[in-house]
Amino acid sequence: EPDVFKAMPADATPRILHECHAFHGDTRYHCWITEQTIPLDEFVRDSEADKPQCTLGAFICVLRAAMHGLRLSDCAFCNFGVRCSDSAVVIIDAGSYGINSEMAQWSKKEVNKRIMHKFWKNAARAQAANPQLRQLWHKHYQLQECLDAAEALWAQQPNLRHASQSM
Repeated sequence: EPDVFKAMPADATPRILHECHAFHGDTRYHCWITEQTIPLDEFVRDSEADKPQCTLGAFICVLRAAMHGLRLSDCAFCNFGVRCSDSAVVIIDAGSYGINSEMAQWSKKEVNKRIMHKFWKNAARAQAANPQLRQLWHKHYQLQECLDAAEALWAQQPNLRHASQSM
């Protein structure tokens, strides 16, 4: 997983702060420490969380990962996190597939088949469905144009929490 995180863009995964090997008895472990994040499944349970916006952040991560050859094996909200330093949604569990070195970028058709159907189910399970986002996904035929549209949508409201109103 640290190799995957190092190969991904900084806006898709947390930075690795330290990496080493450790032992417990005769068992050797590969260990690493990343930037602090709050798991997205926990974050969306907060009453102040803007759930559709959280889904948009995770969606952008999925697209960025796919464009760099990473197929997420599990796109449940617990595998995304909100980075504490800047509130960006990032991938905190890269899964078991790693980066596909033969295919620099997944096609939209492959992403739809292998990832997005599960992603929509996980968003609904987290009570964070975003119908506007599904329309955006169906409207665009290429990953890059879909990512550009999603990032433009994010730029309109780059916050994962509802705006607080004073009484």
